[in-house]
Amino acid sequence: MDYMYRFRSITRLLENKELENQGIYFAKCEELNDPVERVMEQERKELKRKQRIETAQKTFWGVVAGVIIGTVVSR
Repeated sequence: MDYMYRFRSITRLLENKELENQGIYFAKCEELNDPVERVMEQERKELKRKQRIETAQKTFWGVVAGVIIGTVVSR
């Protein structure tokens, strides 16, 4: 892609001096008023939560297996 376009209002370009400074502010996802962005952020949070649960479960069962194996071997 050679160019990237983004709609900017005249107010943004002039009052915030984006044109003068030749810089454009890109808002964070939380700052956008876009329902799709909110849905995507919720999905990312849910995925992270599920990954934390899976990691905790694997760690728990790994410890349980280690205790069982250690008990059997030590007899």
